[in-house]
Amino acid sequence: MATPHDALFKQTFSDPSNAAGELRSILPAAIVAAIDWSTLRLCPGSTVDDELAELHSDLIYQALIGGRPGYVYLLLEHRSWQAPMTAFHLLRYMVRIWERHLQEADTSGSKRRAKLPPIVPIVIAHGKRRWRVDTSFAALVDFQGLDPATVGALRALVPDFRFVLDDLRALSEGDLHQRTVSAAGKLTLLCLQQLGRSKAPLDDVLRWISIFRDIAGSDPGAPTLAAVLRYIMLVTNIAARDLAEVMRSAVSPQTADIVMSTGQRLIQQGRREGRAEGKAEGHIQGQRAVLIRQLTTRFGQLPQATADRIANASSVEVELWVERVLSAPSLASVLE
Repeated sequence: MATPHDALFKQTFSDPSNAAGELRSILPAAIVAAIDWSTLRLCPGSTVDDELAELHSDLIYQALIGGRPGYVYLLLEHRSWQAPMTAFHLLRYMVRIWERHLQEADTSGSKRRAKLPPIVPIVIAHGKRRWRVDTSFAALVDFQGLDPATVGALRALVPDFRFVLDDLRALSEGDLHQRTVSAAGKLTLLCLQQLGRSKAPLDDVLRWISIFRDIAGSDPGAPTLAAVLRYIMLVTNIAARDLAEVMRSAVSPQTADIVMSTGQRLIQQGRREGRAEGKAEGHIQGQRAVLIRQLTTRFGQLPQATADRIANASSVEVELWVERVLSAPSLASVLE
């Protein structure tokens, strides 16, 4: 099921003009200079596994890099914790892009190049904490305890790459305002960066009014504007009527209408999905209860912070922890 983060990310950055601004802001200068931005186009499809779709989403772009075909791979991490295996997942997805590239070459009957096109892997992270995980794939390989000569010989045989990291938690709001990106791209990044941790989200919206006006005043702005407003209503406690009033007085009556119509659709959607997902929610609640009993049996009374984390965990997280609980040496190692 798509998350609010996934929907906003894809609505905004599926537009090459929005994606180009973000990419120019975070890629090394040499790569920015090598990309022919007029050739940047979105590739259809996704490489993310269904079981990981709750944790991240992706977009694949193709462009000429140094005059030759290449790919830019954008992965949005929207999990609440940092996964050490991010580089491993990226490698899997990069291989799938190369496989798709070769299949398309065979299907089209074009002469296959002797070498694979480059892929620029990028992770955009907006978790609760600053990114601490190494961005190198080789850091995942265990060389501990080996002598330097052995390590050197093994490293030469192990795949290695680094991904470009755009850690929104490591940036200030001012840093994002300084980026030369489209209004839609800037507002999307600000929402991802700020709203998940904001104690006064309506104040955030008021600070960004000029960006809302820029989007509302552009012809193609309506879809992105609707996506942003929908995201605000889903991830904050701002009531639709309050958000609509702000939009009416500070942006435009049309924008306020978008808020109210979006709010009504969310209500109707919630009613439909509430009935359909009642059983699913009952299942995950049961899993959480089993996990708490297992953890308490093994490690004693749980800290309140741990109980709260389990209560808010996704089904993917709970299933992972249930698998770990029987063999993990400590409570921290279960939840890491």
